[in-house]
Amino acid sequence: MDIELVEESELDALKKRADKLGITYHTNIGVDKLRDKVNSFLAEDVPEEVPLTRKQELNALKKEQEKLVRVRITCMDPSSKALQGEFLTVSNKLVGTLKRYVPFAVEWHVPQIMLNVLRQKQHSVFFIEKIGKKEITRYRLVNTYAIEILEPLTVKELRELARKQAMAAGTEE
Repeated sequence: MDIELVEESELDALKKRADKLGITYHTNIGVDKLRDKVNSFLAEDVPEEVPLTRKQELNALKKEQEKLVRVRITCMDPSSKALQGEFLTVSNKLVGTLKRYVPFAVEWHVPQIMLNVLRQKQHSVFFIEKIGKKEITRYRLVNTYAIEILEPLTVKELRELARKQAMAAGTEE
């Protein structure tokens, strides 16, 4: 007897829901069939993701490549060790040409596209290997830069930085 009451209340609830959704059904429909009808209607009614246009995709890619990343870069190339930084130029069809000065051993923001280039850059390190009585000069490729990715600045840190920059420029009151 309890089962029939539960089925009737579920059937009534399903009928009310079907009426709200505008689903037509026979007056003698069972609980299982009505549940399937409501569920299939809801599954069809789920809005599909609207595909992005080509222009929107390109804009999103460009924005991603130009996103600034906070880093500390250390030059590992012995021939460039004395330099305090390096001018870097990168370009592609999407972003165009970006030219930036990238200082070493300083917290700095660089675009993602430049970070990708810096990660890929390598130089040769030569070493002598003894094989028997012979000395053979060999080399291996190692990363030119040690890159430390830092957490983005907080709002408080950004305000403090803006204040310091305004003071340096002589515009703060």
